[in-house]
Amino acid sequence: MNEQIALITGGGRGLGKNAALALAGRGIDIILTYNSNQQEADATVSAISATDRKAKDYSTERFGNSRLS
Repeated sequence: MNEQIALITGGGRGLGKNAALALAGRGIDIILTYNSNQQEADATVSAISATDRKAKDYSTERFGNSRLS
């Protein structure tokens, strides 16, 4: 299998969204994370799915919002 998958942090909006859409346009499946706006992340996943690529979003809150110091 030659399947490619990209993990995009902050993929629900802004630069992360643009990167996710661009990579999906090149045939790469996408996993993206979002901090607080699930609606924007879901919209990005829907846009990617419309291009026949696989996409899934995950909230960073699911992993605990710990910060590195």
